[in-house]
Amino acid sequence: MGEEQRARESAALCGHLLQSAWYQAAQVVGAYWPMRREADVTPLLKDAIARGKTLALPLVEGSRAMSFRRVPSLDVLRPGAYGLLEPEPGLDVMPAEALSLLIVPVEAVDRRGFRLGKGGGYYDAYLPAVRCPTIGAVMSWQWRDGIPLEPWDQPLNAAADADGIHLFEIGYKERNGVL
Repeated sequence: MGEEQRARESAALCGHLLQSAWYQAAQVVGAYWPMRREADVTPLLKDAIARGKTLALPLVEGSRAMSFRRVPSLDVLRPGAYGLLEPEPGLDVMPAEALSLLIVPVEAVDRRGFRLGKGGGYYDAYLPAVRCPTIGAVMSWQWRDGIPLEPWDQPLNAAADADGIHLFEIGYKERNGVL
């Protein structure tokens, strides 16, 4: 995938997310700082701050451990794990149950809502505590058939891509109708 395609698809999926009822209603938005191969959701991060929503981004704290920290401005981000920008450690922790929406990065996702990440297990460990809608940010080339499942895998509720937002039946049922 070239940078032009990434930019085009990222802009379209961010547009769908920003217009969604979930985002509009969310008071506390959990998201991520994008790696080069992931959807660039920085327009959503900037919009959340501009609208006065509470933005929370992950801070890696150890093996398979991360917390989401309140980010009042993108200026409080610093280089952290894996070369990504992360919140400063002293920022307020936002518990999983405080999130009203969580935008999740994917390496690959299938039509059931199961995702593959980078292999560190951070989201696998975090997602079971999340009670809000979870939406994967998906580039067109990240859709796959039949992601292999492990016992700890948690389905997402939906995915946003350049074409729109797609609901996953399994993820909806697994999260007890939070949508």
